[in-house]
Parts: sequence; C-alpha cells; structure tokens
Amino acid sequence: MSDSKKTVLEMLEEHTLTMPDSRAVVSEPGISLTFRELWTLSGRIYARLKQMGIGPEDVVMYCLPRGVELYACIVGTMRAGAAFVLTETGNDQKRTDHIRKDCACKLYVDEACFDRILDTDPVILSSGAVRMKCSR
Repeated sequence: MSDSKKTVLEMLEEHTLTMPDSRAVVSEPGISLTFRELWTLSGRIYARLKQMGIGPEDVVMYCLPRGVELYACIVGTMRAGAAFVLTETGNDQKRTDHIRKDCACKLYVDEACFDRILDTDPVILSSGAVRMKCSR
C-alpha cells in the first residue's frame, strides 16, 4: 500500500517495526522516545482506554504538562478510535472546566490519572512485537 493510502497509525506501526530504535519524539534536549518506546507507552494508554470503555465517537480530554507522554496519549487515543482534546496544566481552572464541559469528554485525564494508566500492560503480539489494535 502506498504511503498516501496509509493511516497515520499504519505508518507509525510500520516505522516501529522497521526502525524501532530510531527517535520518534523529542520534547526538549535529552528527552525523547524511540518508535518502540512511543508505541509501547501508547499501547498502555490504549489498553487502559479500552478497559474503561473508550472507543469511536468518544472524546478524551488530557490536562497534562507538555512532554513526550502527551504524544503517547495522542497516539493511544487514536489507537482506541477516540478523539482527544488537550489543555495545559497551567490553565485557569474555570477555563479547563469550560473546555471540559464544552467538549463533552467521556474521560478526563490529569496527572494523577495518568500515573494509573502507566501501570496498565501494553497491547503486544505473541512474538513480543508491539502491535496496534485500532478501532475503526
């Protein structure tokens, strides 16, 4: 399949399988994730979202500091087939509450909730390779 017909997730999975140790995300000097690390972390997020019943047509709102973890949240949410809304942790609470109400999110993830997500096992193949399971 040509790249123009592949989804972002299909291209990301391909990169993960062909060059797993290459840098995928850099948030600031010295802080990065390889494709393997990004896919594994997003797999934990995806697995937790699915456990919580998140899927297509759902919206997940993330209120987290900027960093590589936020990229993993985006990918994990896409893998679940859901939409995402991002807000800054430094936002005024009134503004965050307004955005949360306006987007009608099914799940709100802040730093405390994100720590629990990290304890979830990622979705992997029996071969040990991390494999996407997209909801379409």
